[in-house]
Amino acid sequence: MTKWRWAETSVDRTGHHIRLTYGKFTGATSDHLTPVALVGAPSGEVFPVQFLLGGASPAEQKMVQDAKDELTFYLAEKGEKDPWAYALYHCNTAANLYSSVHWCMSAGVMKDWNGDEIQIARSKGGVIATVHPYENVICPRDILWPPAEIVQKAYKSRQELAFEGLDGVAAKHGLGFYTDLQSIHSEDAITWSVFGTAARAPQSKLKVWLADLMRLLDLPVVQTDDPEVFLWRRVPHPDTLVPGGPEIDVGISTVNALILVEAKWQSGVGAAQGKMRDKDQIQLRGEFAKKYGPRLFPNRSEFAVVGVSLFADAFTDTTPEGIAFRSTTWERICSLASHPHGDELQRYFNWKKEHTRTANHASGFTARKLAKPQG
Repeated sequence: MTKWRWAETSVDRTGHHIRLTYGKFTGATSDHLTPVALVGAPSGEVFPVQFLLGGASPAEQKMVQDAKDELTFYLAEKGEKDPWAYALYHCNTAANLYSSVHWCMSAGVMKDWNGDEIQIARSKGGVIATVHPYENVICPRDILWPPAEIVQKAYKSRQELAFEGLDGVAAKHGLGFYTDLQSIHSEDAITWSVFGTAARAPQSKLKVWLADLMRLLDLPVVQTDDPEVFLWRRVPHPDTLVPGGPEIDVGISTVNALILVEAKWQSGVGAAQGKMRDKDQIQLRGEFAKKYGPRLFPNRSEFAVVGVSLFADAFTDTTPEGIAFRSTTWERICSLASHPHGDELQRYFNWKKEHTRTANHASGFTARKLAKPQG
């Protein structure tokens, strides 16, 4: 006969576990509840339990004792065939809601780039995702949150199917569904954190950073007066002029230049694009700039397409003659100290790179540089 029990020991917080808290749950927030213990998945017939309180006061002693009583009942005495599965089920019951001891499932925790603890989920392939998309992007305190760009990207993803069991529950916990913006591998998350936050900065700071960025990209003819940075806008299709053409990840407009940025993390450049499916993403953006840039932006003389990736050799130049092409890495951009959130941005990039499962990457796609952007 199975004899389930629990034993006091350390619990791995990065893996699946249950958190026990104490107090009256109001339904609005759980921030006021006192953390009491952690429960890990069983090894054999033994559940590891780590108490977070030392029982230094009568109040703490009661919290610990009440938690021990529930642990013994649900994990050992109730007689469930699979006590771990039942414990996870109990986390969502009314009995748990109205009890003084609250059981809350967690697929795991990690520290974010600022050292704060956040809840995470892991896909079947081991890719980390934050439970809430806002925990995967830089959220400056001086920006009214959420900005329209982030809301635009908070759509339900087909990758929700990549999360199973407790990870599947956690991945949908933040919004009720999973969005790609939660993935550590999200190129949109870093695009916002770099360019979106800069776009919201005062013009004086944006201008200084753009000047450094143009030096990094070797685009000395670009003047950074009257700068505007925009994200995820679609332009007319360069082959047909119908609406809903290429989505420009980042557009940079200045007094004399228009720069179209294609942002990647680990993914490659999309091919089979255009009316005849014979072009790639870089070519389409270059053709838009070549054909219609001077007409739509008659006061601009400089046009360029820029590719940004985790990898230095992620792009090849397929832009038409007369349109400058440059490529760089997120690491180089995030190292620019003049960014309005430079210190945090450097920490964010290092955190994102550290936790990325690097895909097999074939080299040989080195971008060809042109001398300078020309109209």
